[in-house]
Amino acid sequence: MRIGIINYGMGNLGSNQNALESIGADSFILGSPNMLESVDRIILPGVGAFAAAMKHLQEGHWIPALEEAVIKRQRPLLGICLGM
Repeated sequence: MRIGIINYGMGNLGSNQNALESIGADSFILGSPNMLESVDRIILPGVGAFAAAMKHLQEGHWIPALEEAVIKRQRPLLGICLGM
């Protein structure tokens, strides 16, 4: 099982990846929306600034890709903090 952590310019990516690696999970940072196709599970890390996070997600074209992966392809998504 491959777990992708979305890098949309916000969120604590390193801590998320370290936590997953400590339990032996196969995880990596997703640098672009098209990388969602290569993962079985998705983590959306968050921060406390909702408007800024949404702006980054929109500017990076993550929203349509997430809709495709999560809604259409039924890939599980874990939202942390604001990502929830």
